[in-house]
Amino acid sequence: MKLYNYIFYKIYKSFYKFYGDNGDPAFKAMALFSISIMLYIFNIFSFSEYIIGKINITNFNTKIIGGGTVLFLFAINYFLFVYKDRSDDIKRSFDKEPLLPITASRLLMIVFFSLPFAGIVVLIYLHRH
Repeated sequence: MKLYNYIFYKIYKSFYKFYGDNGDPAFKAMALFSISIMLYIFNIFSFSEYIIGKINITNFNTKIIGGGTVLFLFAINYFLFVYKDRSDDIKRSFDKEPLLPITASRLLMIVFFSLPFAGIVVLIYLHRH
């Protein structure tokens, strides 16, 4: 859970540095974080479909489950990070003592955001061959 909070903190700090207090950086960070987690879940289901060959992503029920998953992720992350200004508590805890050194922190963020897209590229390649 500490790593989960730390990744949110790094996204929050980036939004705060870029936008300041304009536009609620905690909500923007929560939305981007939720979308990233959704891409990870999409990759897991897509690789499962490729390996098993039984999941049909174009099926209507699958779309409903996917939409429900997105709403569920937004709700969970909203209550974890934005509700009752919990993002301020997370910010204060990591401002005092960062979880990782700067280089490792940057590497973590690069991997966190690039891995889902690399998975999508691999899936496109696998489906074409």
